[in-house]
Amino acid sequence: ANAGFFSILNFYYKSLYLNSAIAAAVFIVLTVFLVMATTKFLRTEERLQESQRLAAMGQMTATMAHEIRNPLGIIKASTDVLREKYQSEGEQDELFGFVDDEIKRLSRLVSDFLAFLREPILSAHPADINVIIRDAIIAFTSEKEIDIEFSPEQEELQTHVDSDKLYQVLLNLLLNAWQAMDGNGAIRIKTREFRQRGRAYAEIILQDDGPGFQGDLSKVFEPFYTTKTQGTGLGLAVCRTIIEKMDGLIKAENTPGGGASITLLLPLRIE
Repeated sequence: ANAGFFSILNFYYKSLYLNSAIAAAVFIVLTVFLVMATTKFLRTEERLQESQRLAAMGQMTATMAHEIRNPLGIIKASTDVLREKYQSEGEQDELFGFVDDEIKRLSRLVSDFLAFLREPILSAHPADINVIIRDAIIAFTSEKEIDIEFSPEQEELQTHVDSDKLYQVLLNLLLNAWQAMDGNGAIRIKTREFRQRGRAYAEIILQDDGPGFQGDLSKVFEPFYTTKTQGTGLGLAVCRTIIEKMDGLIKAENTPGGGASITLLLPLRIE
C-alpha cells in the first residue's frame, strides 16, 4: 500500500479514539445526570410524604384546637358563676384570678394555632397607616398601663392594605413588647415614607425598652421558635405571613442602646 493509504488509515484510527472518548464522556455525563435525577426524585417524594404528614397533623391540630376552645368557654362561664356564688363582696380570691389567667393563656394559645394554620384571607382597601396605628394604641393602652410614643413624619401615609389584619399585627407586636418589658418602660412607634429599589413604602418602626431579642435573630419569625417560658412561637410567624401577604416586609433587630426593634414596610398607594 502506498503512503496515502496509511495516512487515511491513521486518520480513521484517530477518529475512532476521539469518538470513543466522546462516547465515554457522554456516557459518564448521562450516568451522573441519571443519578442526580433519581436522587432528586427520591428527595421530592420524601418531601411530598412529609408535606402530606404535616398537612394531616395540621388538620388534626385545627380540630383539636376547636375542640379545646369549646370546653374553655364552659370553664370560663362556670368560673364566673362560682365567683358570684362563693366570693364575698369586696374580697378578691386569688384562686379565681389564677383560673382566669390560665384560661386566657390557653385561649391565646388556641387562637395562635388557628391563626397560623389558616391561610389569611385579606380584604385590601385604601387606608391611612397612621390612623390604624392610633386605633391600635388606643385599644392597647385601654387595657395595659404603658407609655407609647407615636411620632409620624407625615400626617398621612396612604396604603392599600387590610386594616383589620394590620391592626391585629400591631396589637400582637405591642403585646410582645409589653411582655418583654414586664410592663416597665416605653414603646416608641415611628412612621415615614421610605424608598427602596425604586419602590415607595410606608415604614413603621416599633422599638421597646426591653432586653432585646434573645437567641438567633434569623429565626425570630420561624414557627414555634421562642425563648419565652410560656410563648408559643407563633405570634411573630403569623405577623410575617400577614405582612408578606400584603406585599410587605418585616424584620427584627436589637437596638444598640438596648431593646428590640421591629420594622414593617408596606407599599405606599401612589395617587
